[in-house]
Amino acid sequence: MKKIKRILASLLAFVLMLTLLPAAALADDTESAAAPAPVISSDLSDKTYYSDDTKVSALTVKLTKNTANYTKDTLVLEWQSSDDGETFTAIEGAPTAFKNVLLMSSYAPEKPSLGTAKYYRVKITNNGLTEGMTPTTVYSAVAKIESVNAEKPGMVVDKPVIRQEDGTFAEDEGLTMTFAAPSKALPYKDTTIGMFYSSVVMLKGESWDTDKYAFRGWQIRDEFYDGTASYEESVKITPTDDNGWKEYLPGDSWCFNLYYSDGYYRVSYSGQTSTVQQVFHVTPVFEKKPDMAYAITLEQSEGGTISQVRGEGESHTLTAVPDSMFCFVRWEKSVAGGDWEAIDGSATAEVTLTADTSYRAVFEPYAINEMEVAQYALPSEGDSWFLNTALTFNAALAETTSITLKIYDGETADEDKLLGEETKTVNAGNSQVTVRASATKRPSSDAGKILVTAELSNGKSAQASYTLKGTLDITPASTSINTFDAIFMETIPSELQLSASGNPAVKSVTWSGGDEKLSTSTGSSVINKNTGLVTFTQYYSQMTIGYTADAGDGRIAEALVTFQSGGPGAKLAEKNLSVPEGESREYTSVNSTYNLSVSRQNVTVKSSDESVFTTEIITKAGSNSWDPTDIVDKIKINGLSKGTGTLTIDVNGTAWSCPVVITSEDDAVTAVKLSQETAELPVGESLTLTADYTPVTAAVTVEWSSSDDGVATVENGVVTAQSTGSAVITAAVTDAKGNTVKASCEVTVEEVPYTVELYVPKNTVGEDGLHLYPAAGFDADGRDTYDAAGELAAVEKDSETNLNYDIYTYSLQKGVYSFRAESADGKSLGGGALSVPDSEVGSVSGRTFQVYLRLAEVYLTNEFDGEKAEAGDFSVLLENKTGAVTFGEPYANGSGYNCYPALVCANGSSLSYYTAVMPSEACIAAHNAMAYVKQDIAVSAEPGVFSLGVELAVGCFTINAPQGAEVAVCENLPTALSSSTAGTPWRSWRMERRTTGSICRLQAICSMR
Repeated sequence: MKKIKRILASLLAFVLMLTLLPAAALADDTESAAAPAPVISSDLSDKTYYSDDTKVSALTVKLTKNTANYTKDTLVLEWQSSDDGETFTAIEGAPTAFKNVLLMSSYAPEKPSLGTAKYYRVKITNNGLTEGMTPTTVYSAVAKIESVNAEKPGMVVDKPVIRQEDGTFAEDEGLTMTFAAPSKALPYKDTTIGMFYSSVVMLKGESWDTDKYAFRGWQIRDEFYDGTASYEESVKITPTDDNGWKEYLPGDSWCFNLYYSDGYYRVSYSGQTSTVQQVFHVTPVFEKKPDMAYAITLEQSEGGTISQVRGEGESHTLTAVPDSMFCFVRWEKSVAGGDWEAIDGSATAEVTLTADTSYRAVFEPYAINEMEVAQYALPSEGDSWFLNTALTFNAALAETTSITLKIYDGETADEDKLLGEETKTVNAGNSQVTVRASATKRPSSDAGKILVTAELSNGKSAQASYTLKGTLDITPASTSINTFDAIFMETIPSELQLSASGNPAVKSVTWSGGDEKLSTSTGSSVINKNTGLVTFTQYYSQMTIGYTADAGDGRIAEALVTFQSGGPGAKLAEKNLSVPEGESREYTSVNSTYNLSVSRQNVTVKSSDESVFTTEIITKAGSNSWDPTDIVDKIKINGLSKGTGTLTIDVNGTAWSCPVVITSEDDAVTAVKLSQETAELPVGESLTLTADYTPVTAAVTVEWSSSDDGVATVENGVVTAQSTGSAVITAAVTDAKGNTVKASCEVTVEEVPYTVELYVPKNTVGEDGLHLYPAAGFDADGRDTYDAAGELAAVEKDSETNLNYDIYTYSLQKGVYSFRAESADGKSLGGGALSVPDSEVGSVSGRTFQVYLRLAEVYLTNEFDGEKAEAGDFSVLLENKTGAVTFGEPYANGSGYNCYPALVCANGSSLSYYTAVMPSEACIAAHNAMAYVKQDIAVSAEPGVFSLGVELAVGCFTINAPQGAEVAVCENLPTALSSSTAGTPWRSWRMERRTTGSICRLQAICSMR
């Protein structure tokens, strides 16, 4: 009890002691939490202003957004300023809070007095998101705002000035013009020069009074520079240690280019430098022209406008701009009020006045000068058909325009007899086009007359009548092919045979369409132009290709083939599998994709009879970490018992199958039969024999032999005819027990002639002007020789089937033949040799060999200082692998140049000749520098479509220069002509006579018809 009393007394004493302590001693000894410091993301920076600066940019500070630490409501701003950068005071009226959640504040200070500076900063305080937090303050960077008593650095583009006779400059109020850059009134200062690649000054050419003023160039800093050069010869300004430019634009990796391009005189900057350091001036410099001695007057006319720009002295440049659907025809002038007379010149012409002269341009509407029906496609059934109309305009179209074509039954434009109407678009730049027009009604007669009209958008029209020749059909007219099944899976044929039939019947047609050659990397198709057989590769996306049959008499037909993609899939390289009973075999899987996965592509294998064999997939992992681990690698066949069955590999529904035989050594072979018992083969051709033995489950070996290898050889059943005669081909089949059975095929080998068809362009040779001989050999120059007494007669000459060619048919054995020709007036057209058959020269289809003969004319256009080369200065070589051609009688063409004609062989897209021109000894003696190039000539057009503009790609000719000259050969000329090139193709090499500075040209022209 006494102990309890002592404890209570102690507690009472402690309480009394606490009541005597000060209140501060009773407070919690922990401090309040500090508010997070604001984080500045965009700070203040120094600014320098110059005497010509009228505006001062606002100062801006921005915080990093962080709603977990502060918001615009917890932040307090105080913009402060200072005169010395040390003592700052609050700016009255400046923002004190952030106005939005972007936490950005701006203040626009006044521009300091010239030669003084002012300092600015921002005090930012965060009071914290929680009540009672200790505020935290941060300060922005100090920004020095300085006002310099100097002009701001930059490039000043001044108003144009006149350079006077004493070299001084003066302004002229009458001198006005248009600038594209700068686009503001002059003078204009660009303070960003050196920071961007650009045309910093662009003066629009001839935008001033050219009768009075001439632009000369640019006064830049204290130096004048010519500003009229072309881009290729532009005047350059670059910094050096001596010219002082580095004080204006630091560094040495920049450049000014002064030139004229695309209608503007330009000062262009390129390169890299820092900010411009000093002011420099760019001033357009003009000169005042003397008064014109003669007056020029422009008379505007219908169809366009004309303008004039004065050059030097009394020279002027005339420009004619046609209105829409008009073309420029010619210039006319009237001197001193006299009669109007035509003058030479294009739409931009240079003239020099010798008296007061008036000029006008003659314009005319675009019109169709020539129109004809080139081809038509009329099937034997149905109402839809079309025709191709060839149009020639009076000039190349300067704009894209529309043309409306109408087809009428009969010979009059009777709307009641309208068969079809279609509006097509013709692109600018064309002077000749072929336009397709479709009809929705059949003509009253397949061999009757039709009328076709064409009308341009300006109302100009033309018409052409045409007599139909009948109908033409292609079978099939349309079809679809799964190229994956055909090429990879090999489950359907990998070729398509198109056939043509007509009423009246056609002897042959020429096929076109698809690609020039097959590609293994992309989908492609090629059609045999003689047989209509389409071969193709695998397409990886669906594509529809059109193929055309041309009967040569105006009739054509079109077939549309849709090539489809497919896959994926898998197969085996083997087409028949043979596995011994009780054994297993593994076969490598051929997959359409390298990572064909069992699980991803749902790959399965199946045996048609699992009592005979079973099958399974052997997989492997891919080489990359992302590849599947169950890639199809091999297919395993397990032979259980003798018999036959079928293996099927299925990839997501795409199946491939092949027969499987499980053989037994206990089965004895009892019989064998060949696929043919007799066969006839031309020399050089082959056939494949197969041996079918009984029972198929016997384990056998097959040996092939020939009774006379000199007549026919055999390897694995492939028989090749060697020479005329007979031979017996035998297959000996032996089983595992040594039993042998045999079967034979008697092969007769004959020299079967080729049916050779020579296609000769109409009106090229005379009535009996084509001659064919067995070649006797070749002379020292590679030209073929022959015995004229051995001329071969054509079996037939067909002038009716093809509108463009006469067809000469011969029956010829394999060998080399010489051909020669004469024109209708008896002049020699030369010729050459051809090998039968030779796929580089003609087209071989079975025992038919087609060759197109074309007349090549080699023009030598060689001039020295305006004088043409003399006849005999050059000899010409035109040669292919068979031999050199023999040229006909040389003659001078209409321009007076030497021309060498020769009949040559063409094969569609390939003409395997090269040509060279060699100078005579006399020519070599007169000229000390000789060079020549020898290259192929290629024909890129189908033989039935003749166009000089696309057929010859490259020529090969001697280049020579006059004695004492140095020669430079420029080899960067195009190697092929554009299909839009019209007229005669040509090649020229520019030769510079550097000793005199003059230029001579050699143009080497090969043309064909």
